[in-house]
Amino acid sequence: SRRGGKIDQRIELDVGFDPSFEGAAVIDATGNIVAMAVPGPYHRVLGIPTSTIESVVAKVDQFGHLPKPYIGIRLQPLWLDDDTRTKLGRKARGIAAVGGIDAGSPAEQAHIELGDLLLTLDGQPAESVNDMARRIGSATPGQTISLEVLRGGKPLTIDLQIGERPRH
Repeated sequence: SRRGGKIDQRIELDVGFDPSFEGAAVIDATGNIVAMAVPGPYHRVLGIPTSTIESVVAKVDQFGHLPKPYIGIRLQPLWLDDDTRTKLGRKARGIAAVGGIDAGSPAEQAHIELGDLLLTLDGQPAESVNDMARRIGSATPGQTISLEVLRGGKPLTIDLQIGERPRH
């Protein structure tokens, strides 16, 4: 979503929409509820799939609120020249570099260091800062992820447990 949440499928409805119907059930031809209608950008009507709603409700049921995943790093985008990009086997020109680590955070406990370059998250390429933020944001507190970083020119795999963003 535009706010960083994971939506299982994009459902866009070609209908007029009265705002008083926000949250109404979207029903398919067989009578099954498939989504919840909400107003979207540019006066579009979107459907939040039932699988997404069930996932959110399960997290609220488990934690008592909707937790925000957190590892406690600030990322900076870096641009790679063609030689470096080729050497690292990357398609994208950008790479995320660790520019800050919160004290007491999961990242600090896992010994992530300033200047680490993020290569993969759970074996999938980390293409950009936004990609990393989106993927971490779709994780669940308590889940363990594997980050492959480049530190001092050498790849290193670090496992860390997703925490919950502190609530102040």
